[in-house]
Amino acid sequence: MTGPALSGVRATVAAAFSGIAATITAVAVAAAGDVPLFEASQGSILWQREFTSPGEDWINELTPLRDGRFLASGYLGRIDGEEASDWRALAVTFDADGNIAWQREHGAGGGIDAYWNGVEAADGRFALTGFTTRIGAGGIDACFAILTREGWIVKENAYGGPKYDRATDLAPAADGGFVLAGMTESFGAGKRDILLLKVDGNGIEQWRRIYGEPGNDAALYIESTTDNGFVIAGGTEGANEDSQILVMKIDSEGRETWRRTVGEPDKDDVNHGLALLPDGRIVVTGYSKSWDARDNDVLVALLSPAGEIERIDMIGGADDDRPITPKVDSNGHVWIVGYTKSAGAGGWDVLVVSYAPKSGFRNVFATFGGADDDNGTALQPLSDRSLLVAGYSKNLSTPSADAFVMRVSTLRDQKLPTAIRKRKVFP
Repeated sequence: MTGPALSGVRATVAAAFSGIAATITAVAVAAAGDVPLFEASQGSILWQREFTSPGEDWINELTPLRDGRFLASGYLGRIDGEEASDWRALAVTFDADGNIAWQREHGAGGGIDAYWNGVEAADGRFALTGFTTRIGAGGIDACFAILTREGWIVKENAYGGPKYDRATDLAPAADGGFVLAGMTESFGAGKRDILLLKVDGNGIEQWRRIYGEPGNDAALYIESTTDNGFVIAGGTEGANEDSQILVMKIDSEGRETWRRTVGEPDKDDVNHGLALLPDGRIVVTGYSKSWDARDNDVLVALLSPAGEIERIDMIGGADDDRPITPKVDSNGHVWIVGYTKSAGAGGWDVLVVSYAPKSGFRNVFATFGGADDDNGTALQPLSDRSLLVAGYSKNLSTPSADAFVMRVSTLRDQKLPTAIRKRKVFP
């Protein structure tokens, strides 16, 4: 074990703890004559659900469940610059038709509570991770919660020190536990360092690893591999404070096996997204100023299971284009959601693009949005080739950003907008 021990707070929380329902506005847009809240560049919005509060509201991840439903994780109530801001961690389960089974807010009562990702545990309960100020050692601490099938917290843990420590993803381990990935300011060698934390099924810490250089380093995403190890994607900062995408592999005990960086020196390349193909190859997405990008362009890097870069592709327009997360469908295609200023209805617009590992970006480039900002943050391909898309928008019910989940009909290949170019940059 490296570095000083992280403090852990373990608590059992009564089933009655925080179950306040948020305002839900359900808007069906499939019938003829209905006016959708978003304009779609192609396809149509089959249904849409909103999750709102007076503050900013985000959905961070969509997770498929064994019974065919989905888990959405995120937060409600963020207000920047207000010390009394009351973020509540949000967890929602729903089916492919948009019917909500239950919705829970955790942490109401002051402070910051946010879920960044969740998975279904082997026993049918839910494991979620994110960060909190409500419990822990001080400042913002990484958190891990176990929820019942009905969404009530039964165990809740925090890990960190007096500064800013967070987790943004987790992956199941072979022994029934989980590995959390994030960053720490409380411990390590730099301003921010990669935090990897192994916990058992109840959130009790088993090991911890911290990796970093003098600058900023962070892990954003983690995926389990077939050899009981894990692939991590994040970012690392160079001597000139330029950023590069970082990909690394660890074994089951958190020991580093290999690492790679993606990006040109003295440029900025920011990781946002990680997925594994059925053959074990690694897909990493991010937004990049390298390789003749006109602003930020969407970047996809394809790596072998051993970490060798096989190809790098980019797509984007003259303005800013940013991916947030990729997901792999049953045909092996990669669907990427994010947001763009190069196309759409105005401001930021939700962006969906498709990528084929053999040939690069396909001619699927769809936007959804209104006159104000719309941001895509999570996506799930469905068996009928429709998509679940989640994010947050300023074009919905309140003046602040509202979280949404929508189902989008099949998006087909089409001629790209004239402002958009795609290209292979390596090899």
